[in-house]
Amino acid sequence: IYIQIGTAQTETDAKRLLSSARDKVGPTLSAANMQTEKVTVNGKTLWRARFSLNDESIAHDACKTLKKNKMACFVSRG
Repeated sequence: IYIQIGTAQTETDAKRLLSSARDKVGPTLSAANMQTEKVTVNGKTLWRARFSLNDESIAHDACKTLKKNKMACFVSRG
């Protein structure tokens, strides 16, 4: 289960998004694995920022908290 919180132009910026999200959600995401993934969209390189979790209900709860803190996110199975 993944929580994708956005894309960035650099891997460093994607990591900053993840750190910011973790700070806003707190302990819920402390055990989540932070991941960046390089993708190409319309010939442009971007970096996905997402968390990997084992529990879908925790992922949905964390995403709700992020949205309350004005951060976009969505939960995906892969």
